[in-house]
Amino acid sequence: MSNADCDAIYARVSSARQEREGTIQTQLFKIKERFDPEGREVYFEYLDNGVSGATMDRPGLQACLAAAHAGCFNRLLVDHPDRLSRGESWERGFLQREFAEAGVKVIYTSYEQPDTPEGELSDDVISAAARYARKRIHQGMVNGRARRLSQGAIWWVRRPFGWRMADPVRGDKYPRPEPHPDEAPIVKEIFDLVLAGKTAYAVIGVLNARGLRTTYGKPWTRVSVARVLHNPIHSGRPAYDRYVRADPVKRRKDNPKIRKSSRRERPREEWQHIDLPCRIVTPEDQERVLAQLITNRRLSPRNTKHPYLLSGLLRCGCQREDEPGTACGRLMSGTTFKRGGHRYYRCSRTKGEAGVLTKGCNGRIGVDNVEGKVWSKLVHVLSHPDTLLAEMEKSHVWAGDLRRQRTAQLADAHARQTAIQAQLDSLLLASLTPGADRTTYTRVEAQLCATRDTTAQEIAYLEEGIAVAENSLRHFEDFEEYCRGEEAMIAALSYPAAEGTESDPEWAFSIKRSIIQTMLKEVWVNPDGNLRLEGYLPSLQERKPVASENHPPSRVFLKTAPDRLAGYRWSLTIAA
Repeated sequence: MSNADCDAIYARVSSARQEREGTIQTQLFKIKERFDPEGREVYFEYLDNGVSGATMDRPGLQACLAAAHAGCFNRLLVDHPDRLSRGESWERGFLQREFAEAGVKVIYTSYEQPDTPEGELSDDVISAAARYARKRIHQGMVNGRARRLSQGAIWWVRRPFGWRMADPVRGDKYPRPEPHPDEAPIVKEIFDLVLAGKTAYAVIGVLNARGLRTTYGKPWTRVSVARVLHNPIHSGRPAYDRYVRADPVKRRKDNPKIRKSSRRERPREEWQHIDLPCRIVTPEDQERVLAQLITNRRLSPRNTKHPYLLSGLLRCGCQREDEPGTACGRLMSGTTFKRGGHRYYRCSRTKGEAGVLTKGCNGRIGVDNVEGKVWSKLVHVLSHPDTLLAEMEKSHVWAGDLRRQRTAQLADAHARQTAIQAQLDSLLLASLTPGADRTTYTRVEAQLCATRDTTAQEIAYLEEGIAVAENSLRHFEDFEEYCRGEEAMIAALSYPAAEGTESDPEWAFSIKRSIIQTMLKEVWVNPDGNLRLEGYLPSLQERKPVASENHPPSRVFLKTAPDRLAGYRWSLTIAA
């Protein structure tokens, strides 16, 4: 059968309810019932289930257009014009011309378009009517929703914590929400804790420590507590039209069923409120709580208002109280003391997950103290690279000796792997002889295969070690050149600003930060105050040029890259 004898069907429903009820099958039945007597067999079906006809970006429609241009069929059967398009009046005509250019004729089951000027006029009228009907349906839904709200109807997608739906009393048409007898006191306690000065994170710890759970039986999190504090239903004034549908910032699918799958919060003055006869907190208390949250956010020590040179690099070396003899090892984050503005790094092991208090450590160190020592040490290393190379030769095996040693080990491992494979081949030949013991064969084969796999892992480890040694030799040779390139930039940091100009602290910070990130892997802060610097020799192949308007344009520094970790490792100690 040629393509000229093939038909295709296109059907569409716009709502999720129609998709669940399977109403699209009605369109397919009507089309097949009419065109089956013609003796033509339908080979293609293109369906858009739960997709609005106001857009042409539909998966089924796009696939149908592609198949039409490929010459897969010559007739497209559709139930009604509004199934093909229900958007602007020109869209259906545009689609019909697209199909016509591909040699496909569009035929409607419940509508016939005469090829006359009057037929084109009636076709335009039908498209305009379909668009009008879509807008009328939308307006009817909006009016019905407003009417239900005026009659006291309240509904929610998810039940808010602290509330439940009660049966309607005499005179009410719809059920009304009422405070939950078990959850409402918890909501009141959450508001009281925030008003007493507790942060939202501290509230999480209090609730989870008592074993309390959310509406869905899960532990409390920052989002669930914020949802309780910001919900206006607790003050007796639930809000509707609080969010508006919008396009997502980043789509997960190229042709989604719902184009505006995200939502944005409207300004508070545009919310529609309904007054309830009951409430858990007063509106004044909720306003005070929201103001307190803004204050907490402004004073939070996690704010990155001040830059920190060693952010993400400092490790706490104090012993853990709950595990004596074990170093803490947690990252130390920069923070600012609320009184006096003193800045310091503190250990992040102060609170457990979700704010549950646990035994941790009180490791902390002043920002100026640690940053000044680390930067001075790095400047000294870059100015005198021989000192670092001497320390590395003392604490590490020389890269050349290491490469020769591992090369010999690799040759021995390859020989053992060849011998094991020969044993496996001999064992296989022996198992094929009549009367061979299959049990013994299986046991010996498993042992040899395990030994072979272990040898393969050893070979991979040795090959990686040889590559690291070769990398180390190259990094060892390039390190002095890198130091010479950075000396000019370190000297530029100490240059005084020209007359009539101001120094650029952000530029100076970026220069220091880039050098620190390139040279250091981590910095350990020991309980005795000593600092242990650990890093890798950088590679000049990772350099990228960075230009500045007011400073030397020859700025070149190393970016942190994964292959830098294959360089030669070094370690230095700074005394307290």
